[in-house]
Amino acid sequence: EDLRLNIGWRKIYSHGDKLTSVGYFIHSFGVLNNCNFEDILTSNFINKKFIAEVKNKNICGFQYHPEKSSEYGKKRFLYRHDKS
Repeated sequence: EDLRLNIGWRKIYSHGDKLTSVGYFIHSFGVLNNCNFEDILTSNFINKKFIAEVKNKNICGFQYHPEKSSEYGKKRFLYRHDKS
């Protein structure tokens, strides 16, 4: 597997590949989008789609850094926190 460091602003997509916003990423791993969770947002890096944000029942997770992703990240974090 190609392990490259994904650092920077990347587009975030909702279902149907609709552009939602951008988030700040810094990681060298990710979960490919082949999961069957309730709610998933995705992003792309080196032509691979991966999960950027996920919610399943009362658990939520972010691959991007919500605290570094401007107002969008803060709003998403609070939204997920309130919905869990």
